[in-house]
Amino acid sequence: MKWKIISLLVVILAAIAAVYLLLPKGPSPAQTAPTAAVSPTASPTAVATQPPAQTPAVSRQIVVVDFRGKRIVLPKPPERIVVLNSYWAEVLVALGAGDKIVGIGRYVDADEYLPPEVRKKPVVGDLFGGVNVEAVVALKPDVVVTDYGYGKADEVIKRLEEAGVPVVALFMRGTPDELRAVEVLGNLTGAVDKARELEAFMAKRFEELRAGAAKIKERKRAVLIFGSSILAGGPLSLAANSSFGMALVEAGAVNMALEQFPNQAWPKIDMETLIRWDPDVVLIAASAEDAGRIFDKIRSDERWRVLKAYKNGEIYLVPWGSKIGDIFNWGPRDVVGREYIAEVLYPDVYAFDWRGDLERLGDMYGVSIPPQTYAVYNINWKEVVDLAGNVVKIPSRVERFATFVAYQLPIAFNVTSRLVAVGRDAVQGVFAPLMKAAFPAVVNLPTPGDRFKVNVEALVQLKPQVVFNWAVNPDDVRTMQRANLTLVQVVVNNFTDAERLVWLYGVVFDRLPRARQIVNDMEDIVKFVANRTASVREKARVLYLWVDPLTVAGGASLFSQNIELAGGVNVAAADYPTMNTVKVDPERILKWNPDVIIIAWQARYNESAVLNNPVYRGVNAVKNGRVYKKPILSEMTPDAALSVLWTATKLYPDLFRDVNFTKVADYYYRRWYGVSYTQVWG
Repeated sequence: MKWKIISLLVVILAAIAAVYLLLPKGPSPAQTAPTAAVSPTASPTAVATQPPAQTPAVSRQIVVVDFRGKRIVLPKPPERIVVLNSYWAEVLVALGAGDKIVGIGRYVDADEYLPPEVRKKPVVGDLFGGVNVEAVVALKPDVVVTDYGYGKADEVIKRLEEAGVPVVALFMRGTPDELRAVEVLGNLTGAVDKARELEAFMAKRFEELRAGAAKIKERKRAVLIFGSSILAGGPLSLAANSSFGMALVEAGAVNMALEQFPNQAWPKIDMETLIRWDPDVVLIAASAEDAGRIFDKIRSDERWRVLKAYKNGEIYLVPWGSKIGDIFNWGPRDVVGREYIAEVLYPDVYAFDWRGDLERLGDMYGVSIPPQTYAVYNINWKEVVDLAGNVVKIPSRVERFATFVAYQLPIAFNVTSRLVAVGRDAVQGVFAPLMKAAFPAVVNLPTPGDRFKVNVEALVQLKPQVVFNWAVNPDDVRTMQRANLTLVQVVVNNFTDAERLVWLYGVVFDRLPRARQIVNDMEDIVKFVANRTASVREKARVLYLWVDPLTVAGGASLFSQNIELAGGVNVAAADYPTMNTVKVDPERILKWNPDVIIIAWQARYNESAVLNNPVYRGVNAVKNGRVYKKPILSEMTPDAALSVLWTATKLYPDLFRDVNFTKVADYYYRRWYGVSYTQVWG
């Protein structure tokens, strides 16, 4: 359907609907590929491959032997691949073969660690409900990559091979199979060198795990329970003789489920049996999105309270799944999950940088994984990464907090009832209209300072569990730390940081789905602007004026990036690439001769002060009347996306002639803050 002159609101609503349709709920443990029961000491499946000494030429015949022992011969590296499992899709993407994927299995499209272009490929079914073989054949794949040995996998493979489609079948039984799968897929795609690099990275971490486990003298007795079974309220589903179950053993612990059920992968027990076992540590595999609900369920059930693990605070969630924030799954992320498990079991033995390893995998996948999206989850506490890069331990459930920054976010996350203090500008300053409209009770809250100076003594009396503040006043930071206040420092230097702050709120307050919704909204708006301005050949040259008419935004400022995202060029960026703001002389402004001048909303002067200023008389922006004062839109909150849109409408009015900014802002303000933009700002 051709895009004609329609409102941006309609476009974005359609985009949001499409996003939701593309994001089905992730599979439950029952829907996720199980691992066959094998002996803990059994050797992994033998996999014979024939890698050349160097990366093969594209024209060279490809020969691999898959995990069934079947020899697959292709005339050249495949150009068209259908992959039915998300973890093997992650390996293919990490090897640089993501652009070869033409079809995917169900749940692959929900894997947020995969690039959007992979997740949007045609879905052909799954190994539990069945695969549409005709749809696969219609995609003309050179090869299909899939699991085998469970569900309808073997039937699907048989039908595909009868139809003449080569199939490479893999199966995860433990860490050796992880490495061999990478080798097979590297040889299959001709990405031998990249496969060796990924193998070496994973093998090194697995060796470090083994070395750490060898040092452990007193092995903790542990269980790994699937969180979905806790939420369901019935029998508890455990990991025993499976790849996940072996993660406990490989970290140096005793897997009690494996001892009791040596021939079962996923045994079930009742709560009474768990009480009788009385493990030292309980690990719970579930999506980070479910952490709050699972811990609340455990706290409300008196039977859990008799467990040694509960009394000693040794109950942890292992974030497992395919959503951002879930670090553990089969495939390359299995390494990160095992590092996490080892560290929570034996923090004095292991010191992995699993956050750094996850970031490294994100680079391989071509996706951004902000450290603010994940945490260590304990029933009593969690460890998050603030925007200054600090690892901060906070209560598992934050009931009392103070903030001196980004007042929109407590409203957006519906946690205003937990506020015990805010900054003065939330009640008396520029953000007061929004706060009073969306949260009238704000006028009753204490205001012990602002983001520049906090009365720490008064703040301590309010007993906040967490304090959000800018990392701009080292004295305040040190004073708060000496007062044993838990400080989450906020540093927002660009649009990505604004998104990271949203993610951080989602983790801190167990509102990850809400964070995802807001971030998706922000990105939808910015992508809309990017699409509209993509055809612009000569970008608008923009000068951004700060608190006085001769102070301008440099290239390192939020405002400079705002201009760039709107499709323009900050004329001051080339001369001052590392400056946030800088005072310049009139001659330099005349030399830049911008097409558009934007005045910061923080400035106490308006357009007429520039239009009537002799300094600017010879500037094109003044000659053409293209001087605009920005409305109050904080670049450090979700408003940052609306700020980009507003700027774009001023830079390219013809391209956005159909866009009613106020109506769009009204929609998103209601969606984010529960009040309209017009209601707040008029």
